[in-house]
Amino acid sequence: MKVKIEKINCKNNIDLEKIAENKLKKLDKFLNKNATCKIIINEKAGMLEMRISNEAYTYCAREKLKEVRESIDNLILKIKNQLVYQKYTNN
Repeated sequence: MKVKIEKINCKNNIDLEKIAENKLKKLDKFLNKNATCKIIINEKAGMLEMRISNEAYTYCAREKLKEVRESIDNLILKIKNQLVYQKYTNN
């Protein structure tokens, strides 16, 4: 999965791409290899947003920015729930 990170008013220099790629491996069984993930961090607004595009579907989730790693975990859980719901409602 391709991961793109967009930082808005962000001062952190943490290597979020590696962290996000490792955590997003949990979703590989639901997505194809061409899936893309865009993570938007807006420190001024205190929001973290994740969008995953996979074939014809786009999955979105937002989280208040607490600690970046914890927020990414929460976003992955929200998107995983969307993926599971979509998988079982389309079959």
